[in-house]
Amino acid sequence: MKTNFPEPSHEAMQHSLSLIDLIKQKILKQNAPIPFNEYMKQVLYAPGLGYYSGGSHKIGPEGDFITAPEISPIFAACLARQCQQIIQLLPQAIIMELGAGLGTLAVDLLLELELLHSLPFEYWILEPSAELKQRQILQFKHRCPHLLNKVKWLDELPSQDFAGLILGNEVIDALPVSRFSIKDSQTVELGVDFDGQKLQWAEISSPNSLLVEKVKRIQDILGPLPEGLCSELNPYLFEWLAAISKHLKQGAMLWIDYGYPRSSYYHASRSSGTLMCYYRHHAHSDVFLYPGLQDITSHVDFTALAEAGLASGFKLEGYISQAMFLINSGLSNILEKKPMDISEQAKLKKLLSPQQMGEVFKVMALSRNMEAKLIGFANMQEVHKL
Repeated sequence: MKTNFPEPSHEAMQHSLSLIDLIKQKILKQNAPIPFNEYMKQVLYAPGLGYYSGGSHKIGPEGDFITAPEISPIFAACLARQCQQIIQLLPQAIIMELGAGLGTLAVDLLLELELLHSLPFEYWILEPSAELKQRQILQFKHRCPHLLNKVKWLDELPSQDFAGLILGNEVIDALPVSRFSIKDSQTVELGVDFDGQKLQWAEISSPNSLLVEKVKRIQDILGPLPEGLCSELNPYLFEWLAAISKHLKQGAMLWIDYGYPRSSYYHASRSSGTLMCYYRHHAHSDVFLYPGLQDITSHVDFTALAEAGLASGFKLEGYISQAMFLINSGLSNILEKKPMDISEQAKLKKLLSPQQMGEVFKVMALSRNMEAKLIGFANMQEVHKL
């Protein structure tokens, strides 16, 4: 275990050890390493034990990381203008937010849309974490109880058709991914084994055929991947996006996350892949540190996301840096009405700076049965990079 990170409490450590035991039993049951995507699924989402299904604080100063909505309400204010444009185009528009964190974005977004006289018909929150759901409810009750009648929490994907907007802020980076390497020009799937004392990396003897197929397609497009490269791929992204968007009959999806187009994602300079872990505001790459107590993420392959959208009947409306999306979505007009002190200016800089979130975070819009030139993508699009 790392010694330079804050140590978990005794209770938290017991929680982590219980999850390790669950994973160990899965490995012993099949007498072979489990695929990494199965490990990632367990450490993030195992009922009662996974990072997102357990009860630990995750987001904010007391948690492990801070998202853009937590940094500054300016983020939601800009996003609201893009949402307003879509809402005004559709009858009884519904916003469905996937994984709403502390609820800050939902609250800020609805308050801003209220000021813009553009509230959606309903605001749905699909939230897998019971602990986060309770924190979201409390935030609504504290900051805008009059808007609670607009909000509907979902335990599973909706079964009814709707028009509106699906919103995913830092969602796709938390989907379980497969880990692979190139060895002797072949695709080797990496998994997780238990050596009697600790969890460790191991090769899967029979790699996932879908993973091998998709790596082959990447190489057909980009050319042979470098020998020794280790990276990630979500072989089930197409199926996941199809399920998420099945009942959105008219409207758009907005995805905000950190990532790259495919050519950059699998470039030789990124030969160790993109896996990142977050524990008590320490970013590192040890996926076996305190399972269940830390977040594990993988950067988004935005080319694959665009392809998944097209395969589900969507049109690619735009792909742009977060900084340019905020600027296009009325940032200057918002700042004229909301003067900022030095502290707030520093927070805004974090959202915009190329060295921080402004460039590595991207925004992608996919639309279905909707004709509009979306304002957030009016200038400096990067679709050509996909």
